[in-house]
Amino acid sequence: WGKAQAPDRLLPASGRRVLTILCRELDALKPADCWSFNVVFAARVFGTLWRAAADAEAEDCLSLDAPNVAAALLSGLHPHVAPLQLETHALLLATQVWSVAFALGEQLPAKALITAESILGDFSRWLQKTPVDAASCFARQGASSTHQPPLELVARRLLTVDLRDQLIQSLRDYRRHFEPEAFRPALQLWAQCYRETRTSEPVARGRSQDPSLSGGQDEPVTEKAEELLRRFGQWFVWESSSKAAELALHPFDDPPPVPPGEEAWKRLGTKIKTYLQGLTGAVQSLLEELECEKSFYNEAWAAQGLGKEHLAVASSAMVAAVRPRVERLKLGVWPTEGVLEVPPGGGRLIQVLEALDREASRYRAKSASLEPLVDILVPHVTAALTESLKTLDRDITSHALEGNPTSIFVPLQPPTTIFCEAVVTLWRFIHDALDAPLSLGIPVDIVVNPFMGFLSEVLPRSSDRLLRSCEQREAFGMSIRAAQIASQLKLTGCAIDSEEEDGAKAEDSKRSGRSRRKFFTKSEKSFMEDGSKNVIIEVKLLEVNPQLVATSVQQVMVRLSSIGFCCGELAEVQAKLFKMINSGDDDGCPTARHNEARMLICEELPDLQESLLYRGQTLAKYLAARLVYYELRSELFEKLYFKSSMGGTPTPSGSITPGATMTSTFLPENAGTTLTLKDVVLSRQNSFLSLIEQTPNILLVSFVAELGIELTHAWLYVIVDYLRRQKLDQICEYLESDQEALSRSIDSMMQLTRKRVQTTALGGLTHEDCRNVEKRLEEVQRLSQCLIEEIQSRTAEELARYAAKLRGELPQGDGNARDRSQTPPPKAHPRSASPATSQSFAAEVSLSPRGASPLPDSPKDLHGTSGKRRAKELFQQAWKATKKLGKTHKDGRRDERIA
Repeated sequence: WGKAQAPDRLLPASGRRVLTILCRELDALKPADCWSFNVVFAARVFGTLWRAAADAEAEDCLSLDAPNVAAALLSGLHPHVAPLQLETHALLLATQVWSVAFALGEQLPAKALITAESILGDFSRWLQKTPVDAASCFARQGASSTHQPPLELVARRLLTVDLRDQLIQSLRDYRRHFEPEAFRPALQLWAQCYRETRTSEPVARGRSQDPSLSGGQDEPVTEKAEELLRRFGQWFVWESSSKAAELALHPFDDPPPVPPGEEAWKRLGTKIKTYLQGLTGAVQSLLEELECEKSFYNEAWAAQGLGKEHLAVASSAMVAAVRPRVERLKLGVWPTEGVLEVPPGGGRLIQVLEALDREASRYRAKSASLEPLVDILVPHVTAALTESLKTLDRDITSHALEGNPTSIFVPLQPPTTIFCEAVVTLWRFIHDALDAPLSLGIPVDIVVNPFMGFLSEVLPRSSDRLLRSCEQREAFGMSIRAAQIASQLKLTGCAIDSEEEDGAKAEDSKRSGRSRRKFFTKSEKSFMEDGSKNVIIEVKLLEVNPQLVATSVQQVMVRLSSIGFCCGELAEVQAKLFKMINSGDDDGCPTARHNEARMLICEELPDLQESLLYRGQTLAKYLAARLVYYELRSELFEKLYFKSSMGGTPTPSGSITPGATMTSTFLPENAGTTLTLKDVVLSRQNSFLSLIEQTPNILLVSFVAELGIELTHAWLYVIVDYLRRQKLDQICEYLESDQEALSRSIDSMMQLTRKRVQTTALGGLTHEDCRNVEKRLEEVQRLSQCLIEEIQSRTAEELARYAAKLRGELPQGDGNARDRSQTPPPKAHPRSASPATSQSFAAEVSLSPRGASPLPDSPKDLHGTSGKRRAKELFQQAWKATKKLGKTHKDGRRDERIA
């Protein structure tokens, strides 16, 4: 004992044998006065003797006699040898336990590492379980003059070289050598070894006593030591992650060679697919390794202050290992020139590369800038998708709606499905264009950009086929004119000046010397030339371009339903893309490409949706105007309230011819049945409701609102036209019932609309939309009701003057209104007019049998002085007109004789 011996001679010895040797040989080695060995020699002696406490057969590699060995060494030997620190004994015992555990194989036992870490971490607690009296063993340590801390630190470093080197080599590949439960004590053991052999409190105190050695640098030295410890930890993570990545990626270092050219690329398609699938699986395994790091090893690194840095370094190491393999794909496996296609298996590879990029960016510092792996291949993927979609559009979708509209725009399954089959086919290809790359595994954020370009080409061209350029509400001149009249009614509030106010204005006009103006213009005098036909003053506004109404109403409804179908499908595409973008992105680590795709969806799809909706609303307005001003023009503008002087109600066959000369006159009382708006509405009610049922939800409120407003405007125009021609008694008795019938018809349409809201959850139709439409319809109905109330309380002349103001023939508030509102003199009939014509005119002015005064124009003229004055004026005008008619008749007969 005391001489250098081989370590293998001491390995078989048990603790009891060591104790026997010590008891027998210590007396022979004991000096005469006291022990006085060198610190380094003492550390070497104890380093060898502590091996007796280790046992390779024990589960924790610690002998059952370890407490007795500790008692012999510390209580028996340590007081007589150069004193060592308690931490040094802990380090020497942990080294022996590690040596035994390391010799067992690659997978180091967890319990042995836990034992070594606990001994080094708190040796005094372990000693409490032994017979050692640590207080008496180390009591004289501080007062010993032989204590030399620097030499003891040197001895620690020399005696723990194997421990520290072996720990470092194992930690460089800790995924291979340590199970999760063994990794934390191994990492703690290495960190404590580093601190115990780097600096210690006694060493720092010893150095601080010498100013030349300390220099006030204690804290910087400690900070540098901790920084070195942190960098060592990062190095361990990088090395271990890189080795795991290289092990998974090594079979794919050499991609199959692919000569340039489309034929070679297609011929080697199977090999390319196999290679890309294998590479995808390897990258996927790295993602699983990263998840394993996070789940089982991150806690140990977090205890060392490297929690987030651990995952950042691990993911960066994996990305660095994958990058050269991805770069080599562009040498032939992934086509970059000539062939613009995504190779088989390439979509899945893009998907896992994007996932790896996301995990790396999740933990990487924000200041770090590194090109994502996906960006290496994204330009080629985008070019391939764009070319594929262009080919699809050129060969298929651009021809989906081509052909004869009569054969294309046919209801698919009437009456439930009104949109045409061609639109359904078009959207089937659009959905396939989106689903095809997604089914290959290409991330949706890469697909969005080329797909948006594809939609921007297909939808505007298709919507042009669904809405012809001429199909505008403005093409119906009467619709614009009727809206202007309604606007003037709303502007004036249906306020009509009384005769007394007009009389005062007339006196002012006379004093100012203004000239009088005839009530009718020269171009308007022809409307009273024929008593067999009714004619409105602005009959030319009913003329329409034949091309405007060349298509049937059914075809218009098919196209309107097709636009609604397109809006619904586009909304589904938008919802689908949003759902996929949000599910593919990570709230904790959103990627720039996902944000760009989301912004593109928010910018492009609403514009396309708005464009489709605008075209649908335009077509709905056109249809409503067509129904009122073309399909119903005979009932509304020729037959409504008309009583023919020929002895019956006109019943023209077919539609009226726009631009034909139509005249209006009164029928004698009880001469025939008068067509009222109530009759028109009742006869067309079922047709209106059928069209509403066929209208798509998203365009329903637009169509119902326009139809109700156009009907009301047209009716108001007809009323104003009759008032302008002083035919109040021809319409007065029907207005209230017609108002009620129109209101009930509009209510029926709104009830059907509200029912669609209740029975259909999707489609863009809400109760708020219905309420807005009801407000618009109520407003225009209040306007018609207000006009009817004024008509019932005013005279025919007042109403005629007011109608002239509405039509713009008289400026509002003009002082010369009285002069310009004089009753127009009847126009002389043609030379061929018979005496019956004169009698008809006499009936028109309503002379009494005595010829003393004309019949009153309204019930109001039966009372007051204004009624007497009105009767006198009408009598004078009628007398002048009678003399003028007689003179015209004589002149006509004279001309006939001359001829």
